[in-house]
Amino acid sequence: MSLEYVKDVVIPLLSGIGGAVIGSGASYLASSRLAKLASDEVLKRDNAARADQDKRAAHQIFVKLHVIANVLGSFQKQTLEMVAKADNDGNTDMPLYQRLSSFAGIEREPSIEFSAEELAIYIGAKRADYVDDLLLLSRRYAACLASRVDKRDSQTG
Repeated sequence: MSLEYVKDVVIPLLSGIGGAVIGSGASYLASSRLAKLASDEVLKRDNAARADQDKRAAHQIFVKLHVIANVLGSFQKQTLEMVAKADNDGNTDMPLYQRLSSFAGIEREPSIEFSAEELAIYIGAKRADYVDDLLLLSRRYAACLASRVDKRDSQTG
């Protein structure tokens, strides 16, 4: 190889290839860093959205449990008042179901169901026992409402 060939061909070729390699390496480092930052930002936003969704679902569960507790508390209070009134009226010898009268507003009470999004909080927290308890509670609550409506209908019909 002549000095002219090295100077005119090899050096420009090596400097071109070297520049391309260095340029692509610098570009890779910059773009991978930017991609990592963007990925971290999306992950942070997704985690915040998930936390907000979990808070909303927990609030919905709390409200539903509060409604169930209030309705059942009202039923208990009404039942005790009806039994006390029947006892005060001298009807203590009557069977319990005959001392009860119709419950106002029962047919307006909707049954309460827990959604998959609400239950997912407990599954994610590895508390499947809570999921079982909530599902059982909603079924028992619906059965309680149905039995009270059936009792009322059988008493008036």
